[in-house]
Order: sequence, then C-alpha cells, then structure tokens
Amino acid sequence: MALGNYDNNQKDSVFRPNVYGYSMGNTGESALDKTNLSFTMWKSTIKISISPAVEGGSGERTEWNWKGAVSIYLTPTKALQFAEILRKYKEDPDTYNGWGVFAGKGFISVCNGKAFGGSKDCIVVQAISEEGTVTAQYAYEFKTDYHKVLESFNSETGEFVENTDMFKDIEIGQVITQLSDYATAASNAIAFSVVDNLAWTFHYQNRDIEKIAAKLGVNLENQKASSSNKSYFNNTSKTGDSNTQRQSGTMADIIGK
Repeated sequence: MALGNYDNNQKDSVFRPNVYGYSMGNTGESALDKTNLSFTMWKSTIKISISPAVEGGSGERTEWNWKGAVSIYLTPTKALQFAEILRKYKEDPDTYNGWGVFAGKGFISVCNGKAFGGSKDCIVVQAISEEGTVTAQYAYEFKTDYHKVLESFNSETGEFVENTDMFKDIEIGQVITQLSDYATAASNAIAFSVVDNLAWTFHYQNRDIEKIAAKLGVNLENQKASSSNKSYFNNTSKTGDSNTQRQSGTMADIIGK
C-alpha cells in the first residue's frame, strides 16, 4: 500500500494519510495533452488529477507538474456513477460521448477527443467557477496501441507478430477498476469481515496475556482502572520490595502452567 503525506497538525490519535492508486502517463507526440492521470484516496473521497508534463524537463524520465494539476474529488456514489459511464462508453462510444459527473467545483467526463481536436478516447477534468464557467481543464488521452502482446514468436528466425488491438481499452479498464474498488472498500464490508474473524484471535491472545500477567503477579484489573501511563515493569514501587520473589523460565513455560 502506498502511503503519502499527512497533516502533522492532526491529533496523535488520528492517522489518515493519502493512499495512492493508479498513475498513468501519455507523452506521445500525437497525444491531445502530454499529461498524467493519477488517483489519490483520502478521508472517504478519491481525488482524480490530470497533471501536465514539465516543459523542458531534464533526464530521460518525464517530470510532471503536480502543482499545476486539475483535480476533482468523488464520493463513493459519484465514483460508481462515473465507473458505470465508462463501462457504457466502452460499449457505445457514440451514445455516451461527453457523459460525466459534477462533483464539488469540477466536472469529469469521457469523450472521443474530437471536440478538442483529437481522435482517441480520453478523460477530461474541468474546474468550474461559481458562475459556471470553465477556469481550467486538462485531458488524458488513453494509450490504445501502447500495450502490445505477441500473437506468435519464432525462436529460430526471431520473427514475431504483434497484437495492438486486444488490450486497446486496458487503461479505461484500469480506471473502472480503481473507481469500483474504491467504492467497494468504502463500504467497510471487507474490513468488518477481517475484524470479525479476528475476534477469536484476540480472545486467545488476551487469554495468554492474562496467564503471563498472573504468573508475574500483575493485577490486570487494577492496571485497567489506573489512569497512570507507567508500565508495571518500570514502576519502582512494585520492584523495591526485597521480599518480592521472581520466577524464571520461558514464555512457553509460563503460558503452559
């Protein structure tokens, strides 16, 4: 699991970092925009960002202008809506061209790119002002001939046949998976199942701890009732008595008795 930054001003009892999802980029010469499409999940929402490439970036690896991204935040319901739109778009691009959802101060849609002078499927994120006008927008054009597979390979001659059609929609499929999995996880049904099945594990652990505590002379009930944060093992009032008897042996010996 990829964890991002979190707010240092949050209370110590709260730890809610950014969790990063899929990230895909298109810097092809014919791409509508040279952009990166990324997903970040935080505090019950999923953020979808389209970031432009840094012009004149150094090195072989493309650098992205993360601060210049256009983003939109979706709730689980909105995410499911857009995932369903993408599924229908794959089946019938003409009918669902331009369909999308509004969320907060933004609009996210899927289209064939023709309205922007392109010719391939893309996702568009637009920032909308309070007056209803578009203040910023970026498009991510799906790579349709990039994810190639081999139909055949001749080991003697080295000849091979490529297939660029089989996985032409794989990136749209990844976006659908990201949105659907996020919405499913937000239900907490899987978390409930894990926690519920750990109930007996914690029961056995607590039982063993009670046995160990009893052999060491620790009264857990008094420990629970005490508001002190001191550990029994560093509390000098417990160990200062010269008449205190100490038992030796392994943990297995103590638990087994």
